[in-house]
Amino acid sequence: MLPLFCNFTGHLTTKCDIYSLGVVLLEIISGRRPFDRTELEESGCFILVKWASSIASDGRDVKEIIDPRLKDNYPPQGASECFSLALRCIAIKPEDRPSSEEVLQRLEQIYALYK
Repeated sequence: MLPLFCNFTGHLTTKCDIYSLGVVLLEIISGRRPFDRTELEESGCFILVKWASSIASDGRDVKEIIDPRLKDNYPPQGASECFSLALRCIAIKPEDRPSSEEVLQRLEQIYALYK
């Protein structure tokens, strides 16, 4: 669930659902769980959203987040576009997140281009 939900408004909206979808997309792309205590960091556990955001903000290669079990059996540009979409979905400000219609349209476009 969206961390800000507990801290600020207390209201569930479609933008909360979009955030959750972004986390699911990151799980699919990376093959990792949203939280993992087996990979301890300074916060006490691995946090997928934090890790993905740092990869993007540092300008590192999207290959760092791709599930290594995929090896090179995926379209790199398609993976990059999915990663970008996931990052938009987990934007801190709800107004910066795409609508559900926009997410669906973008996923369909990515699928059509890289299937």
